[in-house]
Amino acid sequence: MLTKKIILLSIALVFSFSYSAQILITDADLDVASPLDCAANAGPIANFFDTGNSGSNYGNNEDEDITVCPDYSNGSNKLGVTFGTNTGLVFGVHASDTFFVYDGPNTTFPLLGAHNSDTDPTGFTHQATFAANPTGCLTFACKSDGTRDSTGWEANISCLTLFQPFTAHMIGQMAGTGPDVISPSDTGYIDICLGDSILFSGFGNFPYDSIVAGHGYPQDSSSITYEWNVSDGTTSTNDSLWFIAPARNGYLIELKITDSFGQIQSIISKVRVSTVPNFSTLLISPENVCHGDSSTILGGVTSTDTSGVTATSSSFQLGGTVAGQVYLPDGNGVNHDDIIGISGFPSGQLVTAASDIELFSLNIEHSFLGDLELMLTCPSGVQVNIFNSFSGGTGELFPGGFGGGSTFLGDAYDDNIGVPGEGIDYSWSTSNATFGTMATEHANGNTIPVTGGGTIPSPGNAMNPNGVYLPETSFASFIGCPLNGDWKITVRDNIGADDGF
Repeated sequence: MLTKKIILLSIALVFSFSYSAQILITDADLDVASPLDCAANAGPIANFFDTGNSGSNYGNNEDEDITVCPDYSNGSNKLGVTFGTNTGLVFGVHASDTFFVYDGPNTTFPLLGAHNSDTDPTGFTHQATFAANPTGCLTFACKSDGTRDSTGWEANISCLTLFQPFTAHMIGQMAGTGPDVISPSDTGYIDICLGDSILFSGFGNFPYDSIVAGHGYPQDSSSITYEWNVSDGTTSTNDSLWFIAPARNGYLIELKITDSFGQIQSIISKVRVSTVPNFSTLLISPENVCHGDSSTILGGVTSTDTSGVTATSSSFQLGGTVAGQVYLPDGNGVNHDDIIGISGFPSGQLVTAASDIELFSLNIEHSFLGDLELMLTCPSGVQVNIFNSFSGGTGELFPGGFGGGSTFLGDAYDDNIGVPGEGIDYSWSTSNATFGTMATEHANGNTIPVTGGGTIPSPGNAMNPNGVYLPETSFASFIGCPLNGDWKITVRDNIGADDGF
């Protein structure tokens, strides 16, 4: 029988905020040859201004642009920009004028967005893309017409240290077979007999290693760790794993590879152990024979046969699913969606009770709970509000919000230098909750002190992780949802500047 246990998610984000003293759009380009000094200042301050600087409007009939590139002296490899009235920054570009952001070192590169106060009344954020923009530069342009101007902008340009993508791979080898018996590769099946042994080996592919790409950070086989988890409880931290199936079942073989920045990539393959067929339904005529006599045996293996060999069934021992760490864009009304594919349950099996979703967990640190909303969506599209801490804005995932303010999640840093604090597991369940909703517990002051790594004069408090919270919407809303399929987590960060992992 398959136990209906589902979903353990891990979310990650990393920003490195650093600033030059002041940049005007009319300044000379801070290009690859003379990039932005990422270590000049720290803090969510305005450092990028229109032609009027901080005291005047921009003018009519302007056509200005500037390119800004990050330096790599502190490991920063991409540029980001925040324009947002809900961050204390200024964004006022008249509806007849346009501000453009390009993903590269000049205006011939892909357009990330065209903005003004009509299209984006509360501002916007952009980050240089990873694979398509190896320079990490952004180019900004503003064009105004001859009739109206506006206050312009006091924005924040940041150097970002983003996780470098890599892929995890595994191979399975058996005596007398080819080099890899997993079919299809990495995430497929291996069919064996009871007693057979398999040598699983793991490795990573690192296309953005600093030696290969010329920037970023070192990321190769010498800077990673391995974690193997088999659904029978077998574990290993070596780069390989010998596995001998203890019973005639199906087994999930999970490999997690972690790089030096804590980024995780996870893959799962499957092992199926052959079962013993049942011969009891064969017809023998006559059944009793003596030495030298002959007998007729009638049998078959198809569903239309009246007698024959019956296949016996087994099952996979399913646990939860742990997602790898993913980059989560910072604030100002940005949604991040991550898809967690669930498989292995019988086809068509549905959620029949709230208790079928045993636990939903995040490992997270974030320095401002009041930014955040969290939603879980099942494969059929039903959405559940895990918590809504943001209040007083527009365009939220859910209306209202309990106003979690400067309370932390986890042991977070709050000086925006892109150095990770300590992530802590937070969990939600309708049937196994030991706390109320996060809104209730926040109102009751259910917090713990945090240190912030010693970087914050007043570290503050974090929501207490030593219990299981109720989601704001019951998991009973998922009744009728398929267990198999794409489960989607959506995190909405509604305010810029505060960061986390």
